[in-house]
Amino acid sequence: MNWDKLSLRDKAELMRIYLNSGISSLSSMRDHYNKYAEGGYTEDTTTSSRGNLLQRGGNKTSGESEINPLIKVIDKWNNVSINSSPKDEDLIEDIAIKDVLRRLMDVENNKKNPNSGWDEKNKRWYPHDSSEGGEKTIGYGFKLNKHTQGRKDPWQTKVEEQGYLTDSQAIQAADSMARLFYRSTKDTYDNRVGKGKFSLLSPKTRSFLTDYAYTGSLKKFKNLMDATASGDLHRMKQESSRTYTDKKGRTHPTKQRNDYMLRELDSLNNSPYSIFK
Repeated sequence: MNWDKLSLRDKAELMRIYLNSGISSLSSMRDHYNKYAEGGYTEDTTTSSRGNLLQRGGNKTSGESEINPLIKVIDKWNNVSINSSPKDEDLIEDIAIKDVLRRLMDVENNKKNPNSGWDEKNKRWYPHDSSEGGEKTIGYGFKLNKHTQGRKDPWQTKVEEQGYLTDSQAIQAADSMARLFYRSTKDTYDNRVGKGKFSLLSPKTRSFLTDYAYTGSLKKFKNLMDATASGDLHRMKQESSRTYTDKKGRTHPTKQRNDYMLRELDSLNNSPYSIFK
């Protein structure tokens, strides 16, 4: 069965496995899956031979050496029809949150940046000055201002105890942020356009809106939420621009972030990354 003929649940589950294997490109997922769209293996299907199962499609692309288990899953999807279940929403939410995490790791910090706080020798993240001022930041955009109203954040506490985060810890801290802002986005969107409307959105659209909650407040982007609810991609692009205020009180567009998010919106033209699920 070809990728485009899979149900949303089937695609979501496959995407979850691909993302867990370090592959975030939708086109790579689709192309790899379609290599096996006719079903079955082209090599001996014994367990000992599975290390060679990816050879059918020619030379291995980046990351493919890590996804041999997908072949068995793909074979199941090509031979078994999986009906929808109450867990569908959990799968979609998982995909959306992993996409939020991908963006945080891609946009918020870069190990190659000398001011990122990353120590290549010791493989550790250290706190560094935040570009927007205020408390320091560590890892993938985790700002050390999480102790609020007497509540202690476990990851900030970890930084205070050991003075750094390993890369694995930084990813876990970013994941906790992604989940926090995802829940906030759901509440804000449903309060704006109607209860339960967030559940109608595709994983990519949910992830896109969550980025606005992370960088400030989605509540400021009422027109963006309205355009999303009406499925108007052109208007979504018009309403997606963000700005920042410099120390002299002057307002400027956040050009790099804005351009990045326009590219994210362009991906909504590609199945299964439509506006709605």
